[in-house]
Amino acid sequence: MSFNEQVANTKTAKTDHDVELEHCDTQSSLKYSYFRENPLNATHWKITNDGVMGGLSNGDIIVNKTNQLIFLGHVSTDNNGGFTSVFSDIPKLLPQFYKITIRVLGDGKLYQLRAKSKIMGIEVGFKAEFQTKQNQETLHQFNIADFTATFRGRTLANVQPLQADLISSIGFLIKSNQSGDFRLVINSIVFE
Repeated sequence: MSFNEQVANTKTAKTDHDVELEHCDTQSSLKYSYFRENPLNATHWKITNDGVMGGLSNGDIIVNKTNQLIFLGHVSTDNNGGFTSVFSDIPKLLPQFYKITIRVLGDGKLYQLRAKSKIMGIEVGFKAEFQTKQNQETLHQFNIADFTATFRGRTLANVQPLQADLISSIGFLIKSNQSGDFRLVINSIVFE
C-alpha cells in the first residue's frame, strides 16, 4: 500500500488536532516528530513542581541560543518534596503508532518519560524510566503499550495499556531520590 493510501485509510477528516505525517523511506512507516511539527517555544511546556504538596523543588524549561530545549532545575526532598516535571500538549496521534523514541543529552540521572491520557474521564499518567549518561547524548526507545499507569504517584493495576491516539500530552519528570541540580537537553521526540 502506498503512503498516500495509508494516510487516506487512517484519516478521513482533517481537524485542528490532526498530525502532519511524514514518510520515512528507510522504515516505510508513518511518524510524528514533535520538534519538526512544533517550533521550539518554552511557553508550550507547563512546569509542575512539588510545591503542589508543600515541596521546595523547582524546574524550568528553556530554549537556548543553539535552539535546544532544556529541562533544568533543582530537586529538593525538604518539606515532603522531591519531584519536578514538565509537559506539553500534543495533537491527536494515529492509533497505529506503537513507540516513542527520544534523543537526549543527559547528566547521569534517572528520568521518566511521561504521557497523559484520559481513562473513563480521569487524567491518568503513564511513565517509562530512562537512565542518562553524564554529558553524553543517548537514544531511548519505548513501546507505548509498556508504559506503567500512575495516578498521583501511585502505580495503578488493571488499567488498559496506553494507546497513542489517547495521549493528550508528553513530558519528563525527575524525582526525589536524586536531590540536587539537574539538566536534561531534549533533542528529539518521535512517535512511530
